[in-house]
Amino acid sequence: MQSARKLSPRAVATIMMLMSALLFFWVFVAEETSGPSQLSFSDIPIARLFQYGIAMALGGALAGYVLSGCFGRRGWLGWALALAGGVIASLIAGACGSALALVPEIVTRGWGGTDLVAMATGALIVPLSLVEYPVLAVLWLALVGMAHLWSRSSRRRLAG
Repeated sequence: MQSARKLSPRAVATIMMLMSALLFFWVFVAEETSGPSQLSFSDIPIARLFQYGIAMALGGALAGYVLSGCFGRRGWLGWALALAGGVIASLIAGACGSALALVPEIVTRGWGGTDLVAMATGALIVPLSLVEYPVLAVLWLALVGMAHLWSRSSRRRLAG
């Protein structure tokens, strides 16, 4: 197993976006079950929660893998690129996570228009969580910043 110091920039971005997607999925679930929606945590089947949680984590990993080049670049432009990459990765992670979670249903009943709505809603998990809990923006920025700094460290190690 590789140590944290020996991870490639791509692996770093993949891990960080996986963690970010999973965190915001659980925040979204917590928000939905604690608000005035009359939805209780016990109303949601636990297997369904884990199915969606794993799918969101995989969506985050995929987004981080694809957008890993946005993280770890030098200077202010590097920070701007990391921020843009973090925003795009968050949207892609939610959409891909929702799509992955829907695969069993799509296979059994076929594709429907509601599936596209579910994927679009998944893309909005991070923005919706940030609207409800603006303090999470600091956490999201910290995760993107950590991904950027860790990737930069990894790029330096590989170059040097």
